[in-house]
Order: sequence, then structure tokens, then C-alpha cells
Amino acid sequence: MSQRRSSTTSRGPSPDIIPDVPGRQPLPQLIESTLVRIPSRFARLLYLTRCCNDGGMYRHYGLELVHAAAEVHRTLRQAHLDEWNRWQSEFTMEQQFLDLLDFLCEVDARLVVHSWEPTGDPWDVVVPRAASLAERDLFRVNFRALLTLLKAHFPANT
Repeated sequence: MSQRRSSTTSRGPSPDIIPDVPGRQPLPQLIESTLVRIPSRFARLLYLTRCCNDGGMYRHYGLELVHAAAEVHRTLRQAHLDEWNRWQSEFTMEQQFLDLLDFLCEVDARLVVHSWEPTGDPWDVVVPRAASLAERDLFRVNFRALLTLLKAHFPANT
């Protein structure tokens, strides 16, 4: 059975018809298996954020080679919401702080931490568009508190 994304052409099967591939991993499991390889939850949020374009569509061109674009959008959008909800509701502030330390191990921590605040709220990019205003506000308040702790952990003048 094939998934159909548009009609066939007069020259034969349309390139928009995606054949079922025996043993192909279902898209949600494929995305989950990708995300678990990213050690920091905050880095996972950034990864999923980068999949969302300015118009709010989640795209992943590699996945769209074998899955319909609409399915990729829905699945990535849900994965983003799920990861963000885990960050917000399943992590204590201490766990969020430790997760951010893990994330910052992969970058120039001092530079990142001290560049975040003067530019407004750049961390807001990780918040899914579907989040409510109250959820966004809670995230901002908590992240500002975490940023204060991170600045103490990574002083600017050392």
C-alpha cells in the first residue's frame, strides 16, 4: 500500500507517491529514536525548533523523502509539544539547571550565557507555537531564574 500525496502524472507514477518500504520504522518511533540520541532535553527542544519554519510548518527534508510532508509536520509538531511539556512539567528547576549545564558543555558556555539576556528572551524560540500565554510566561520566569544561576556558575570575567 502506498501513501498518496498528489495525483499521478501522464508520464507514469507521480514522484509524490511514497511506496511502503518493508521494515520502515513508523515516523513517531523514528523521531523518538533520533531525539534520544541528543543527551540534553534543551538541545532536543532546539533541534525540534529548527524544524519549524517562520510559517509554523515543521519540515524535515530527509524524513519527507519517505514520509508525507503533512505527516512529518504533525509528528514533529507533536514531538516538540511533548518534549516541551516534559521540560515544563516533569523536570524540577534543579533538573532543568543540570540539563542546561549538559547543553552548555557542547558550546562556549560563558559566551552563550552572557549573550542570552542582553538580546531579550532568545530562549523563547524553544516554546512551541501551540503553548498558551500562561505557559509561555511561566517558561520565561523560570528560564530567567535559571539564567541567573547560570551566570553565577559561568562568571563573565574569568
